[in-house]
Amino acid sequence: MIELHPDEKSLREVRRYWLPITARGIGLIIIGIIPLLVLMVLDDPESQLLSKIRPYLTYAYLLATIWFLFAWMALAIAWVDYYLDILIITSKRVIDIEQLGLFSRSFSEMPIENIEDIKVEIHGFLASALDFGNLVIQSAGENREFLVETIHHPHRVKDILSKQYNVFQDLRTGTPGEQ
Repeated sequence: MIELHPDEKSLREVRRYWLPITARGIGLIIIGIIPLLVLMVLDDPESQLLSKIRPYLTYAYLLATIWFLFAWMALAIAWVDYYLDILIITSKRVIDIEQLGLFSRSFSEMPIENIEDIKVEIHGFLASALDFGNLVIQSAGENREFLVETIHHPHRVKDILSKQYNVFQDLRTGTPGEQ
């Protein structure tokens, strides 16, 4: 997948937290099932409404099934987007791979020495309680900002990046770092 330089090693691979994609998936499943459930309720033989729509019931089931399939495809696309978004921290660089739909991917990398600021954003009670949030890495390079959304333990990832930056600075200046 990613070619590392000969003297480079992977330190951490970070994916988005599972809770937001799970909530989105549950919402898509509910949206997909609602028309089918409504039709099943309406399919009561004693219903007055059924007598008026009986000639169209087959078409209604067909449309509800198509609706469900589109919701299922939206769920699959959301899963692919979630699963293929990844931040890789190596000993020399930060690599951000972001899936943009099914057939498009953004690949950005930032040398560790170009990091200027690392910011953690945690919004809301649930994010605070479950320890997930956004990580913003700013640099002086061409890609000014990396935004990694909804990652688990963002402070730990920030600490790994800060430690690696300090190791790089110690190697650059020739001063021994903390071991």
